[in-house]
Amino acid sequence: MTSQNSSSSSTKTAIFQTLVNEATKSAEYDLPKYNTGELPRIGHLKMIMDPMREYFPVKVTMKSKIEAFEVIRQNLDPETEMPIFKEFAFGHFISMSENMIYFGVLTHYLLLRQIKIKKSHELWFMVNGTTTRFGMREFALITGLNCGETPELDVVLKASKNIRLLEHFKSHVVLVADLKKLLTGKKIKGSDKAKIAIIYFLAQVLLSGDEKKTAPLDWLSYVDDLEFFNSYPWGRVSFECTLRALRKNLKEKFQKWVRKGRNKSIKKTYSICGFPWAFQVWAFETFPTIGATFAKMVDGRLPRILKWEARRGMAVPILYPTEEEMNSMCMRLYLSYADQEDPEIDQLASFLDSSARMPKPVPEGELELQVQPEPEAELEPQVQLEPEAELELQVQPEPEEQHEPQVQPEPEDQLEQQVHSEPESESKNEK
Repeated sequence: MTSQNSSSSSTKTAIFQTLVNEATKSAEYDLPKYNTGELPRIGHLKMIMDPMREYFPVKVTMKSKIEAFEVIRQNLDPETEMPIFKEFAFGHFISMSENMIYFGVLTHYLLLRQIKIKKSHELWFMVNGTTTRFGMREFALITGLNCGETPELDVVLKASKNIRLLEHFKSHVVLVADLKKLLTGKKIKGSDKAKIAIIYFLAQVLLSGDEKKTAPLDWLSYVDDLEFFNSYPWGRVSFECTLRALRKNLKEKFQKWVRKGRNKSIKKTYSICGFPWAFQVWAFETFPTIGATFAKMVDGRLPRILKWEARRGMAVPILYPTEEEMNSMCMRLYLSYADQEDPEIDQLASFLDSSARMPKPVPEGELELQVQPEPEAELEPQVQLEPEAELELQVQPEPEEQHEPQVQPEPEDQLEQQVHSEPESESKNEK
């Protein structure tokens, strides 16, 4: 128990130190070109809480169950049913790593650093003088989901008429546990089983709750119409659910903790519903040092929840889409809110938009050069040698021994130790 508490404490210390130092580290790629002092009206922004003086111990959990991916993978036929699942708007999530760990303490540290704003549909944070935003556009870029306009009521009602899939259930009340039982059993197969997996994913991951939660009957109707289902703005629905959960009244929780004598052995607990994985990946994107320390990086995948490249540097205030992302469905259908005016925040966002520069992707050729050490290129001309010299080169392998230290991926090994060691302790401690 002592070692677990020690590991948990060191994880919290590492996150805190990263947040404090993040904005001062050197960047490896182009970041917005401005000084903190140039931010318009930044001196007028007020924090909801004092993150140092009003910090209190807490355990943060979440309802979204990543284990649902494994249930789906194990019970859908890879040849007949999984391709149907992938045709739906959530199909790309099946490639999301099931080994991802949720850092509740990271969520808590960020929520303590919220800026007091008038906006209803976004959160702003202040970390060491650097402002960052988590809004629906960031959610869309992370998840790749449709955050567009909600269909007209008559279209929704038309899609809600047929509840054919209800015939697979014993009553008109469908529990999430019933969905899992149907999915893991042998009662159904083919397209119906793939559609039940989609509803199960919605209830357990994207609009998360618990196994006692009921699944709306409308979902059983929507999933029978692939075109309607894929055009529905599930991203907007999931974002709103997640945002409501993140808007915790931490001030009130802190005051209750103070009234109970500031007992550090008593931890408050709160849960995040919706899809908090998107908020965590946003933190990895926004604070690359956190990503490099607490996550496993994968190259070549979009949307960003499937891959992201951790780059050390100051915080990225707002996520901007790449050229490839601009042509994606989530950006083409994206529809922003007609939110109320907030002069300070509006001026700040406008300034950041005008001064931002997009990160430059590393060309494939440069990536190959980084993976393959230069000495191999130098050995190429030696192929054209006299036979004796060529034989001599094969007999004496000194050059290979000289190049071995350059081939060993020691930095990656060290990074993996940082990524996997402390999070496991944190996860055990939460259990």
